[in-house]
Amino acid sequence: MRIAIGQLAHETNTFSNQITTKEMFESFEWDHGQQILERNSGVRTYLGGMIDQCLHSKIELVPSFSTAAYPSGIITRETYEMIKDELLSNIKAAGQLDGICLVLHGAGVAEGIDDLEGEFLKELRKVVGYDIPIVCTLDLHATMTDQMIQEADALLGCNLYPHTDMYDRGVEAIQLLEKILNGEVTPVMHLTKLPLLISPATTDQSPAKEINEYCWEWEKEVDILDCTFFHGFPASDVPDSGAAILTISNDNLSLAKQASEDIATKVWLNKERFVPEALTPEEGIKLALSHKDYPIVINETSDNPGGEHRVMGPIY
Repeated sequence: MRIAIGQLAHETNTFSNQITTKEMFESFEWDHGQQILERNSGVRTYLGGMIDQCLHSKIELVPSFSTAAYPSGIITRETYEMIKDELLSNIKAAGQLDGICLVLHGAGVAEGIDDLEGEFLKELRKVVGYDIPIVCTLDLHATMTDQMIQEADALLGCNLYPHTDMYDRGVEAIQLLEKILNGEVTPVMHLTKLPLLISPATTDQSPAKEINEYCWEWEKEVDILDCTFFHGFPASDVPDSGAAILTISNDNLSLAKQASEDIATKVWLNKERFVPEALTPEEGIKLALSHKDYPIVINETSDNPGGEHRVMGPIY
């Protein structure tokens, strides 16, 4: 059994005025073949989980191309085309493959392309066809689209924020792909989208914690393979922005639809609980200055302020 792995990951803030270039991807990660194994072996990343599970299952692992960049503005079209060509050409050069397992983010946007992941998967299918199963991992903040569902066999999103379960989802992605190739399961997916933008909500607290637990209750059903609550990415101004529920079942689309719509209803009924209580800038500064201990850190609470992670402070 030969499985190719690779990565194309970027969380795009369309409100940022900082465009994302090839150099920004290269400064973070631009790996080919063995470099992917060297960077991710023994590391609790999505790719680290995929690598370990392939070793455990004695699967022949074919590392192709992997790149990612820190959150920033829209990716230039030239940069996307170069990344696409790198990943597609490396997969094509891999020879006969039984399956493909990719790390995608889900909130990628390039110039002229609102759904980067759906567009890439469509191009990948032109290269490998539809007989080879493709399983991908996604970020919890993915912008889910019908195109992504149509082109992939299964999409597994991380469940936790902070994202401490990336490795586990990488393991599960290979396990699911192996079951598909062995004829044990036939995954079908149903996506239910909500007209709802959610501020970053940690999953160790309610209501996100409760929604995850509800998803996991559904996963106890015999034919439910996975059920994920995608928060979406509110800093991405594209047509498909918003929260979504994706359920994967074993050849039972009606059950997948039932689960997705049931959970989506629960999210909608709790939508007001997702609104965070936050101080105004004036209140925050006043509170900070009232403390006598230092340092004092004032932090923009967004997951993606200005397209980059920034911490301001201390204030004296």
